[in-house]
Amino acid sequence: MTSLSVADLLNGLICVLPLAVVYIGNISVDSSFCKLQALVLKVVQITKVMLLLALNFDRYIAVTRALRYHDILTPNRVYMGNAAIWIISCIASLTDAFVVKWEISMTYDAVMLCVFKVDVKEFLVWLDLVLLVILPLVVTIMIYIRLAAVARHHAAQIGVMPTRDGNHDNNQQRLALQNQAQKASKTTRVMTLVFTIACMPIVIAGLLASYIDFSDIPWVLNSFIIISFCSGLCNIIVYFCKNSVIRATSRAMVGAKLLPCQQLLTSSFTRVQKFFSRIRPGRNSQHTSELDSEVGVTASPPN
Repeated sequence: MTSLSVADLLNGLICVLPLAVVYIGNISVDSSFCKLQALVLKVVQITKVMLLLALNFDRYIAVTRALRYHDILTPNRVYMGNAAIWIISCIASLTDAFVVKWEISMTYDAVMLCVFKVDVKEFLVWLDLVLLVILPLVVTIMIYIRLAAVARHHAAQIGVMPTRDGNHDNNQQRLALQNQAQKASKTTRVMTLVFTIACMPIVIAGLLASYIDFSDIPWVLNSFIIISFCSGLCNIIVYFCKNSVIRATSRAMVGAKLLPCQQLLTSSFTRVQKFFSRIRPGRNSQHTSELDSEVGVTASPPN
């Protein structure tokens, strides 16, 4: 989950912000910028797909192998898996930066777009569609079909489980862990669905661009690109809505660190109080003496 959050952060900081500066500021870009942009976009895209698949497999193991989950997925294996995903994504993304010849195309509305040559565009778009959309979607559907079957089997087991048995405690523990994993898999399911819905339009538009001229309606491709970038923002919303740990952490961060103006206002108000107490000593001393007398009367023992 942390690695996927890093990919979402890179998607916003390295991909979305530079593109916004280029399009809004009408800054001239060259071929090197196009290659760098293609490399980073492809790395983030492949990483997010592979991490979503890894999360789906993680939920599958948690449900089907609940008691052995921590033995199968050790911290070292998780770290090595995340590192392997990023390395594979970087290697697989080199094709878009160095194999493909990028050119700069100027549209009629003075928006500069990075496009690559037509002779290899169709092949790469089809490859992206198969490897980054269709294949992960099929694997994810198969995983959740299997999880649904396991959930039905567990529900049937709960109904026929004997109350006194030597394996009763182990079965109860396994069913509790599987139920917890089933609930956690809902978050991954929503994230996978959001990513598929967000990235499917840009892939389909890339396929249609091989047969249809989008030069007259460039806003279509731009809209699909914006939608695909919004998948990272949607993931953040999903994290907050579906994960209680992230909600508690976010509230703590907002209350303690992300609102320094609150502490600033509190300290400023305290200084203002001290300032007015200094410029009005008579009233404050009178008020203080009244308070002291009240305290003395209250504290004096009855006769």
